[in-house]
Amino acid sequence: GVIGQNEATALLAGFEPLALSTAARASRSTSDDLGGCAFVSDVMAMKHETQYSRLFRS
Repeated sequence: GVIGQNEATALLAGFEPLALSTAARASRSTSDDLGGCAFVSDVMAMKHETQYSRLFRS
């Protein structure tokens, strides 16, 4: 279903503990620990700001 900006922000905030633990784990990792990457999704995320249709337009 479709949710609004407030609901989406609350949903994203719920991921904060996972993001913090993942960042802590990443900070202790070396390049040998890397098992994969997602270059295309990273590039698309960087382009999001300039897209006409964005998740949240302000």
